[in-house]
Amino acid sequence: MSSMSEQDFWRVLTHIAENMKTDEETGKLGLELGIPQYDIEGSKVANRHGIVYEGTFNMLKKWSRLQHQETSLRILRQALERVRRIDLCESMDRGESTSSIPDVAAFAFAETESNELSNIKEKLGKLREDLKNYRKHDKTRPEVVRIGLYGVIGCGKSAFADSIKQAFTGTYEYCAGEMPMATQGTKIKQKIPITDRIHIMDDRGTRGLDVRLIREELIPQICGKRGVDNRKRITGGTVIHCPVFVCTFKPFGIRHLDVLEPFIQEFSRAVIDLYGRHMMVVVLHKEYLQQNGMLTDVKERFESGTGVPVDNFWIFENYTRNNHEHNDEKSIDFLKFLKRCVLVGEMNNDYIIQKSAEKQSPLDRLLTWYHTS
Repeated sequence: MSSMSEQDFWRVLTHIAENMKTDEETGKLGLELGIPQYDIEGSKVANRHGIVYEGTFNMLKKWSRLQHQETSLRILRQALERVRRIDLCESMDRGESTSSIPDVAAFAFAETESNELSNIKEKLGKLREDLKNYRKHDKTRPEVVRIGLYGVIGCGKSAFADSIKQAFTGTYEYCAGEMPMATQGTKIKQKIPITDRIHIMDDRGTRGLDVRLIREELIPQICGKRGVDNRKRITGGTVIHCPVFVCTFKPFGIRHLDVLEPFIQEFSRAVIDLYGRHMMVVVLHKEYLQQNGMLTDVKERFESGTGVPVDNFWIFENYTRNNHEHNDEKSIDFLKFLKRCVLVGEMNNDYIIQKSAEKQSPLDRLLTWYHTS
């Protein structure tokens, strides 16, 4: 970013995002910067038709993280010139900006943090408050965002759900225990409400990493086409807005990535087909990775081999029944992840709504407008 501070650079991106007035302009700029089409489409949905510009900002922010500091401004300037937005190039030269760094208040529920909260407990309290108040007074959006956890049986995803719950409440509660192996028909195992409007759905888990399971079982579960009733018959399920794949390298070691990588690639492609963007991926047992010198290798292999964006890839050490002493920084990381999932879930929901609207005939759209206005 040359001599420009990170704070000033975010202001530049904010100014550009606010002044990209149409989806067409956003799309052209994204293509000039080499941004994948699914990220461009996702940004358009997140912009909510001109109400806010969260999508464009996050698209540019994600792009900037993959650029060298010394060249990012130059590349951005050249792209703006090619899409005939010379005015924005000139405002960059003058250092103009119409707003401050975007935060949760400015961009609805964006994951950008406030740099003003230097105290750890203040940060934790702010995250809890943001999540608690999510959609509290917004009756125009879907009632609940559902975050679905998927992974092999025994990978630690149930403890992960408990950990998020503890990070939010400050109290450990064993609420997502494994079901008996006999319940093999279970497709969505248990609902863990974080708030009235944010639910974690803990899937029972798969018996392996056969890629055929993705299209045959996991995607139907995410779409709400498979579930379980009280008699454990496979039946209609619940739509998942943000799919999360949970995995671990314990006790397999780094070689396990040779098995995980193709599965994650295929799973993420299937989620992109459904929602237009990648799924979230969580690796558990962070201490095991650190103790065995694997942490850096795992991060590098995931970034280069799976195609999952950096913002969607997280590594954690769970709170457990045997070790659940509260840690503020650890809880902050869990809640940052939860906040990111809620944002992704909301964008995914908007994407489906937009796609459904595009398939409607003009008469159907008119009738929909008439009955909802």
